[in-house]
Amino acid sequence: MPLDALVTGRIATFAGDAGFGWVEAIGIREGKVAFAGSAIDLETRADPHTRRVEMEPGEIAIPALTDAHLHLADAALAAEQVDLATAPTLAEGLARIAAMARRLPADAWVLGGGWDQRRWGRWPSAEDLERVAPGRRVAVRSFDHHALWASRAALGVGGIDDATSDPAGGIIQRGDDGVATGMLLENASSLVIDRVPPPDAETAKRSLRAFGRELLALGVAGAHDPGSLAPDATGRALDVYAELAEAGELPVRVHAAVRSDGLDDAIARGLRSGAPMGKGEPGWLTFG
Repeated sequence: MPLDALVTGRIATFAGDAGFGWVEAIGIREGKVAFAGSAIDLETRADPHTRRVEMEPGEIAIPALTDAHLHLADAALAAEQVDLATAPTLAEGLARIAAMARRLPADAWVLGGGWDQRRWGRWPSAEDLERVAPGRRVAVRSFDHHALWASRAALGVGGIDDATSDPAGGIIQRGDDGVATGMLLENASSLVIDRVPPPDAETAKRSLRAFGRELLALGVAGAHDPGSLAPDATGRALDVYAELAEAGELPVRVHAAVRSDGLDDAIARGLRSGAPMGKGEPGWLTFG
């Protein structure tokens, strides 16, 4: 059977006695590296229909990377939300939130993350959000996920008012007048964020396909997802991963981890650590 593609250039493999081994070419068949060796040897395995890729001088091909700690489902969804990590000022952050609010339906949550009060010079507030997205439900995590910036409408959904007590392990930030500022620290953030409806399956699939293509462009071909099986902790992400894998649409290989909040669901499904999941091609989706 001829090769589907033949790549020539300076190519690193894992076959070296110490560090990388080096070959002139690799042959690809059905999405896998089938042969590695000299360009002349592999040319004999090609035919006129084989796609040929010749690397530029100075380019080096290395084996793809697997990210050993990537909240893949969460990161895929976050990639479609407001990104404040590069917003240098509060004003710029508010402008990005306002732009996202205009793009979304009036009843949709405006979500995102990445802000840093040290960079902005002060803590942002619900009143700031009210000026640019009046009446909207806005919930934006800090860069380190230790705080949530919430709008008045979002606080209302979380049942938070000026008299609400701090939850265990969390703080509802208040001003000198005792009024909740819209800043929720540590466990207090769950009062709001846990009430954000999880995305539907099609939204989760679309975001994973798009984010996976971005990972591939960076040379990341696999991920270990240690999250709470987002979009929710009941195992919906497992279904999304499995459906994508079975359709041949999972863009990167995934090892889906399980935490204590997902153990009962995993046991009910009959899952075992290290075992493949779903009916897709072996090796694309495992659990553990």
